[in-house]
This record gives sequence, C-alpha cells and structure tokens, in this order.
Amino acid sequence: MTQTLPFFSSASSPSPTFDLRRETLKKWLTKLSGYDVSQLSRASDDASARRYFRLPYHDSTRIVMDAPPELNDMPLFLHIAQLLSNANIRVPERYEMDAEQGFLILEDFGDITMQRALNDASTFNKVSPDQLYRAALHLLSDIQNNLSGKNLVHYKQLLMDEMQLYPKWYLETHLKHNLSTEVLNTLNQQFELIYRSVLTQDFVFIHRDFHSRNLMCLKDGNLGVIDFQGALYGPITYDAASLLKDAYLEWPEDQILDWLIRYWEIARKKGLPVAAAFDDFFQLFEWTGLQRHLKILGIFARLNYRDHKPNYLNDLPLVRHYVRSTLNRYVELTPLLRLFDQMENTQLTDQYTF
Repeated sequence: MTQTLPFFSSASSPSPTFDLRRETLKKWLTKLSGYDVSQLSRASDDASARRYFRLPYHDSTRIVMDAPPELNDMPLFLHIAQLLSNANIRVPERYEMDAEQGFLILEDFGDITMQRALNDASTFNKVSPDQLYRAALHLLSDIQNNLSGKNLVHYKQLLMDEMQLYPKWYLETHLKHNLSTEVLNTLNQQFELIYRSVLTQDFVFIHRDFHSRNLMCLKDGNLGVIDFQGALYGPITYDAASLLKDAYLEWPEDQILDWLIRYWEIARKKGLPVAAAFDDFFQLFEWTGLQRHLKILGIFARLNYRDHKPNYLNDLPLVRHYVRSTLNRYVELTPLLRLFDQMENTQLTDQYTF
C-alpha cells in the first residue's frame, strides 16, 4: 500500500531565458485559453534536451515541457505516462500538446523534490528521511507489481553500450588517459562479467532514473513520479540501486542496507521475483548499481564536455565512491579495481565485505 506523508509545497520562479524556441512556445500558448503567457518562467532544466517552464493557469499553475521532437520521443513519453496512470501511479496529468513542435502542458507537481525535502527541512512537515525512503520503496514495489514492462525496450540491448561511456567520456575525455589495447581488453572483460551478472536476475518495468530528483512530494502527502520517459524492461534491482545509491545524495552503508532489506521483504511479500536469499539479492543490487554508476561517470562527463552542463561534475566524487566501494568487495572485480585505482590514483576505505 502506498504511504501518504504530510507534505506541503512552495513555489519558485527562476528568471526567464529568451530564445527562439521559447518565443515559438509563447506563440503557441497565446492560441490557447486561460494561460498568462507574460508570466512564463523557467521551472527546471533536464539532463537531456528537455526544458520545463511554469505558467499561471486560472488560480493555479501548470508546467510546459519543451521537448524538441528531433531529440525526444513525445509519443513514448505519453505512452509510459498512460501506463503509469493506469496502474494508479501519480504522474502529471497531460493537457494540451503540439507533438509536431514538441510542446506539452502538464500538471504542476510543485517544486519540492524528494532531494529538496531531505536537504531543506523547512520545505516539508514532520517527515523523516526514513519515512520518505520507506514510502519511495513501497511506491517502487507498487510500480513493479502493477506493470510488467514486457512491451518496452529490453535493457539487454543497452547494458553493454552504456558501460562503454565510462572509457570514452570519463577516462579518455575527462581524465585525459590514452587507453592502451591492454587496458581496453581488461575493461571489456570486466564489463562482460558485470553484464552477465546483471542478466541473471528477473526483469520488470524499470523507471531507469528512480531517484530523489524524480520523486515529487505532493500536497496530498503522496509521492509523484516524473522523468519516466526512459522506462525499460530491465533488472529488478535497477531502480532500487538508483534510489538507494543516488548520485545526488549519500547515506551511510548501514542505512542503505536497512532500506534495502525492507524493500526486499516488501518485494517478497508481493511475490515479486527477487532472489530468495538476501546475500544473493544484495550482490545483484551491487553489480547492477555498478553498471549504472560506470555509465553515470561517462554521462556526467559527456554532459560537461558535449552538452555544456558543468554542474554534473560536482557529483562525480560520490559516484566514484560507489564504484570503488563495490569493486573493493568482490574478488572477481579485482582487475577493474586495480585499473580504477590506476586511472584515479586514489584509495578509499570501505566498511563491508561480502
């Protein structure tokens, strides 16, 4: 059962930024009824090519998504939104749209993400981190229990390609290493090992970025879900790793273990296909998280060097910590651990060994 929490919301209005697509968007909005285009303001940016604006609508506000059609798949976004809605998962209502130009008006969930609620106690009312994470894990189990994901793209097709972002964008572009054939062979051998491990678990509907920036604290006390257009048919531990080993929030390992055990117990009670033994489940969680974090190191570097979004470089240290912590726990990953230390020229201390 989804847990309801006593949130309250506040609003902010970043300064507007004017450009050609924004002007085209405003012209489209003027043709619609009830929107005060003069009050259009930036709501948030995205790691992709999407942007979000907020504008008044009668006595409330709505969000406008600007998703250039050559870079975004609006029909896929709408399809996954409907799947989630049909499963009683709170996602923004969809209103007017111009699919040809890539504009869509959405329900405004406010601006209190789970991350903001955890970082700024003034934005929520008497809700502890433990309550938030338990609610998020219940929500995750509801999604996995109510949606199969079998008709979505199978993650098997992407897992290996994603890990290749690590040598290309992080090692070569960011750290400026000239990778030898020997290094590349070691990487590929270790990637194959991780890939095979991830594929041993059952696959379910995965959000793919189920973390603190994509969970919204709603006024009715529920958690809403955003940024779901990348959903796939993927490994059951993937979203749990996204949430509990969040690239933007760090928790002590004993706390992560506690929340993971709780999720595993919830999943078993619901009949979800998690490993019967927690030790086995934990290793799958770790190795799936490793695949994700290797990918993220590459993506964050790419966001800086290709897409001119440097803020993501600030989150590299935590992601590096996750990678090395996992590598340090498993003897099979020793070659990658040695290579990682050679590339980073660093050593970290970890608490648990499995």
